Amino acid sequence: MTSIIFLFIKHPYDVGDRVKVDEDIYTVREIRLLSTIFLDAHNALVQAPNTVLNAKFLINFRRSPEMSDPFTFDVAYDTSFEQIEALRGRMIAFLSNERRDYVAVFDVAVMGTGFEAVPRSQELTRTRRYSRSGEDDSQGRHQVQEQRSAGCIEGLVGL
Repeated sequence: MTSIIFLFIKHPYDVGDRVKVDEDIYTVREIRLLSTIFLDAHNALVQAPNTVLNAKFLINFRRSPEMSDPFTFDVAYDTSFEQIEALRGRMIAFLSNERRDYVAVFDVAVMGTGFEAVPRSQELTRTRRYSRSGEDDSQGRHQVQEQRSAGCIEGLVGL
């Protein structure tokens, strides 16, 4: 009975959705009456009983609004504002080209005061879209996008 209520009343996900269960992120592969089969980041199939999932805190990324990914990195003390703006411009261009997965919004916040002898920290935020439920390649494409974003940031070091 618990599985029926979980699946048909709560209806927390559909096949193809990206969900977070505890600390792990999965793609819903198959929904059965008594269990759900997920695909993890290593393409391993994980089967979980629906009665156990009913007691878990689940996050469904597809049903969530657009989300941001903040990340922080250090830059050299003598990095100019113009160089940071150049990075921002390159990231906006990248996000515009990848509009299927991202919104072309990119914020930069300087976290340090600029007076210390250690590198300043930069926090960058980009807003990404999650794949629709029918796409099987969403997790792999997301990892490729993460690597390409990191390449844009590495360009700042060479400025």
